[in-house]
Amino acid sequence: MKIYIAGPMTGRPELNFPAFFAAARALRSMGLEVANPAELNPDPKTPWIQCMRRDIAELLTCDQIYLLRGWETSKGARLEHHIAVHLNLELVMEDMGTPGRGLQTRAWGFLSRKRAPRTRNVSENKSK
Repeated sequence: MKIYIAGPMTGRPELNFPAFFAAARALRSMGLEVANPAELNPDPKTPWIQCMRRDIAELLTCDQIYLLRGWETSKGARLEHHIAVHLNLELVMEDMGTPGRGLQTRAWGFLSRKRAPRTRNVSENKSK
């Protein structure tokens, strides 16, 4: 199972890399293969279009997309979400707490291949 991390970068301190790295650590600790744009494009001077081309190519190899808080404010993450929805990738929403924190205790119950519901919020699965 391979999961792609999407979220806001442009205009965020440190391009929001700490949130991407925290999510990647949590997802990898669950045995998932992770596509992390912060690792794919480590140079902050790389043009946005070049980053997106590389990121989208990687997204196409994934089964799921993990949406960090604030993804809906990001032009790139909205594009990645749009692609994921139309390619029928499972959508996984970040817990509203610390990035990756909710994932570590509720791992596989919501990261399964079940297609309904298409979008899951980690904080809604506390009882599982």
